[in-house]
Amino acid sequence: MEGKNGTQNRKGECSDAAGTRIKFSDNDEFTNDDARSVILLNVREGAVIRIYDNTDGKTSDDYMVIKVKKLVQQYIVGTFEENIDDDVVTATYYPNNGLNGKVSRVEVD
Repeated sequence: MEGKNGTQNRKGECSDAAGTRIKFSDNDEFTNDDARSVILLNVREGAVIRIYDNTDGKTSDDYMVIKVKKLVQQYIVGTFEENIDDDVVTATYYPNNGLNGKVSRVEVD
């Protein structure tokens, strides 16, 4: 989503299928360098979602790893720049110079 806390315009949508790899700059269904939050809908338990600043998924720039602990009907990760650890997800932010508004790739396992 374009805004924090799942607000404003949708910037892309993907499934929770393991092996999903989306480079935003190569995909017309995603807006590169614009997302600031994500809404998880019907995401399976055990899914691992990686959100990168780097288009190739390199960890030399900012990224976040979201691990889903139980089936998610709906859950909002309100920002990519804060860690979360609750009964639904563990989201770990690996900072460099900011991830909000710079998301360029998503991977799901």
